[in-house]
Amino acid sequence: MFVAKELRRSHDIESEFIVDCRATVPGVDVERFEIEALRARSRRALVSALGHSSSTVVVLHYVGYGYASRGCPNWLVEGLREWCRANSRGRIVTIFHEISAFGPPWRSAFWLSAPQKILAKRLVHLSDACITSGETYRQILQSMSGASGPTISTLPIFSNVGEPDNVPPLGSRSRRAVIFGGAATKRRVYGHSLKQFGEILGSLRFEEICDIGPPCERAFQELNGIPIVMIGARPAREVSVLLQDAVIGLFDCPGECLAKSGVFAAYCAHGLAPVGFPERTRSRDGLAVGREYLGISRGELFTWRQLNSAATAARGWYQSHRLSRHAAHLAELVASDSTIGRRRHGEQEQ
Repeated sequence: MFVAKELRRSHDIESEFIVDCRATVPGVDVERFEIEALRARSRRALVSALGHSSSTVVVLHYVGYGYASRGCPNWLVEGLREWCRANSRGRIVTIFHEISAFGPPWRSAFWLSAPQKILAKRLVHLSDACITSGETYRQILQSMSGASGPTISTLPIFSNVGEPDNVPPLGSRSRRAVIFGGAATKRRVYGHSLKQFGEILGSLRFEEICDIGPPCERAFQELNGIPIVMIGARPAREVSVLLQDAVIGLFDCPGECLAKSGVFAAYCAHGLAPVGFPERTRSRDGLAVGREYLGISRGELFTWRQLNSAATAARGWYQSHRLSRHAAHLAELVASDSTIGRRRHGEQEQ
């Protein structure tokens, strides 16, 4: 919805939404956008819904598990393929948020990974252009695409709790750290030994740690004598205000996945100094530990200079893929006629 609003505001492009039958649809019109819910998770229902639209461009947000309980939505790919065959000028732009699951042999994700990749490859070859959030995913999609495949571009995700045009310097903010995200995200943070983080905050004379988002059963009440205040889930506008008055944002996410982390994006957009854990700070996507974010190492304390440098670098990195850049790139792909009809009948699908 964020991108659709920006496409309308800045590019005069209107969006229509087709949503999964199991999604909660608050009405037929949200923010004056047309929304249609699929009658069922089936090829026929999808083709019918697409037939009701006047658009010749489908923008697909793809997460396999979002369309099928086992992450293999064959009905979705077959429906798009049928629509392509019936619409010689139809085009598909696929935004890959995920490609396939992975896990140990005793979990179903291990056995489903291969069919999920096959389905993703079919979708790549149906698409006229693909977008993904990070270099790791881009390389996987490029290997699926081959030399004759679609354009694959990388855009790290944007903050969905706001993008202030200007942010206050760290020195003028409250001496506050933030733990932000869903329960699962925060569970990973609290699962670490936070003793060193508490010592870092104590050395900098921090006064408060804010826990923002749904409650987590592992949450603490205090850390090294610094109280942890449970803020709970709040509207995006309130979260944005809180982030603009904080100094450090704590995260737990592998370095190669930071470009797809909404929590990390929010910290960067609001000018916080992102701080993570050393064993999960591999550099990728133009990010480097010690530059755009800091890693907690045993015995090492941060200086205000390090925090300021990381906050400035992180916010600078974010500007190249803020919401307006996402909308501009998508508008360019939607308006392009260069790939029309290039893979309309699936001849190049592998």
